[in-house]
Amino acid sequence: MEILYNAKQDFLTNCYTRESIKPYLDKLFAEHKAYNKEFSVILLDVDHFKSFNDKHGHLYGDEVLKYFSSSIRLASANVDSTVFRYGGDEFIIVLTEKNDKETYKVAVELQNTLKSRPFLLSGKLLRMSFSGGIASCATDGDSPEKLIASADKAMYVSKKRGRARTTVYSRIWLDRIRAMVVILVIAAAIGAIALGSTFFMDGSLAKSLGSFPSIKFTNPFKGNGPLANGNSVVTVRLKSGSIIKGKIIKENEREVEISLSLDKGEGSLTIKKSNIKSIDR
Repeated sequence: MEILYNAKQDFLTNCYTRESIKPYLDKLFAEHKAYNKEFSVILLDVDHFKSFNDKHGHLYGDEVLKYFSSSIRLASANVDSTVFRYGGDEFIIVLTEKNDKETYKVAVELQNTLKSRPFLLSGKLLRMSFSGGIASCATDGDSPEKLIASADKAMYVSKKRGRARTTVYSRIWLDRIRAMVVILVIAAAIGAIALGSTFFMDGSLAKSLGSFPSIKFTNPFKGNGPLANGNSVVTVRLKSGSIIKGKIIKENEREVEISLSLDKGEGSLTIKKSNIKSIDR
């Protein structure tokens, strides 16, 4: 693009410098508004670069940055892209006419390039990775500052989730909702088992308990174990209105331990007698 014709390049990596990012993105935003041309950015941060620098020194660190920038150019050679050194070990790749999903594929290709192209350090091969964040002009920001801020938030999520990955900004909320749902389901199941009075042990809920990791399976089978054959099955009616079917294993003045017939086999559940209304033997 003409706007980058006289733009400065970083002496170490040959990438465009940070000062060139804003005017370049301003131009792309203008084209997006005028012609609906989409573009996206990837903000990259070399994983564990500071500790590498502290351990091996800045000269080796410079070599790593050269290697990393050359890997970026190699992975993005077949797409319309421009690479900027944002600062330190952070880089920004701008991809024109690419939405966030298409940009994510480029990020995956870059990660794979790093894995297959280890860096040689003092006779040892060093495999590197990065944490990345993707933002698209169509959904994640209407200015260079907002777009980069969105990519930065997505990159932080990648670091928080263990590094060596790329996060798409527009999907952060969806991933969080999914994680919250899983946590709530597990918490509810744990609470129900602890109280011993909230599951109806028949049909689909019995199956859900059968897949829950806290149920201890003592006799795995495929649908035809001893309880499935009807041996000594009792019906426990709880004061909450729930019904549990199974076989009494142990019983004392305070509790009853029931063996459950589940899809994966037999498990057991201990119920307080104070929660039981009646037992149909």
